[in-house]
Amino acid sequence: MLEGLLALMLLHHARRDARLGANGEVLSLEDQDRSLWRRGETGEGIAILERALRHGRPGPYQLHAARLAYRTAIRLSQSDAERLFLAKKMEALA
Repeated sequence: MLEGLLALMLLHHARRDARLGANGEVLSLEDQDRSLWRRGETGEGIAILERALRHGRPGPYQLHAARLAYRTAIRLSQSDAERLFLAKKMEALA
């Protein structure tokens, strides 16, 4: 469970520089400037999530992290194979 929470925190934290617009308004994931995302932290979060999923005991944090990882992966233009892998992991959690 702690790995799922850590993954979720890293995935959110990686986008911290892109969350606010010029006037301080909160931006949706789709409206964020992806060049500001910290890809190293995103990769670390996804790696921790994958390790957590191997335990076969999905919890709420893992599910939230998997959803965010999937949405983030699409935005980072990862390959179709990587997106498919994350989608299958999400299905396994549901």
